[in-house]
Amino acid sequence: MPVADLQLNYRRDNDSSRTSYSLLGAQDFAYLSAEYFLAGREQDLLSDSRLTFSKQDVNNNLLGAFAASELEFGDITATQIGSRYNGQYGRGFKFSNYQLDRKIDNNRINLTGAIQPGWDVELYRNGILIEQQLSLADGRYIFDSIDLLYGENNFELIFYGPQGQVERKTEYYFIDGNQLAQGEAAYEISVSEQGKQLLGSESNTQQSGWLAAGRYERGLTDNIAIYTGAMAQKREGDEFYQFAFGSNINLFE
Repeated sequence: MPVADLQLNYRRDNDSSRTSYSLLGAQDFAYLSAEYFLAGREQDLLSDSRLTFSKQDVNNNLLGAFAASELEFGDITATQIGSRYNGQYGRGFKFSNYQLDRKIDNNRINLTGAIQPGWDVELYRNGILIEQQLSLADGRYIFDSIDLLYGENNFELIFYGPQGQVERKTEYYFIDGNQLAQGEAAYEISVSEQGKQLLGSESNTQQSGWLAAGRYERGLTDNIAIYTGAMAQKREGDEFYQFAFGSNINLFE
C-alpha cells in the first residue's frame, strides 16, 4: 500500500511571502520498492530530491551469477568498507549477497531514513538516549557508526514536528556472534556519482566525483571472520583511495 506524507508551508513577512512543500513516501510496484523525497519552493520547484528503488530476494536469486540478495539503484549510500568508514550519498547502484536479516558489520550500524524538513529526531538504544538531531533540512536523518551491543539492541527513533507532532519508529538487532559460519562468504559492491542526485539536483558539490566501493567478508571458523574493503574516488583534479582490513571475533558461545 502506498504511503505518502505531504507538508505545505506558507510564510508571510512584511510585504513578502514564501510557499514551499516537501513530500516523502514509499510504494511497491512492478516487483520493486521505491522510496522518495521531493522538496521545492516558488522559485525552484525541485530544490532537493531523493529517489531509491530496491529489490530483495531471500533465496539470493538476483543478478544471475552474482547470487545477490539485495539490489538498490537511484540515490544510494555507498558501501561502508569498514567499521569507521561512513558511506557517502550519490546516484548509482549497490548490490550484495548478505542475508537480509544480517548487517554488513555486527559491531556498528548506520541508521538512516526519511524525515520531514524542520523536524527533530532522538535515538534511543535499550531505552537510553544516545543521540539527537535538530531541525533537519534535507529530508533525511543519519546516525553514523552506532555501536551494537552483544545481545539485544532495541533502537527507538522518536520524531518531533514543529506543530507538536510525535512519531515513533523501532528497529531491533540481536548480536550473538559472527555474521558468517566457517567457509561462508559475503560481499557488497557499489558504484555512485557523489554530489549528484537521480532527478538532477546537486547535493554536495565539494564531494563530487565517481566512487566505487566494495567489501568482502569470509568466515574462517564459526567464531572468527575476516574482511577487506576498498574504495576509489575520482574527483576533479585528483584521485582518492582507501583500504580497510579487519576481523570479527566471537568470544562467547
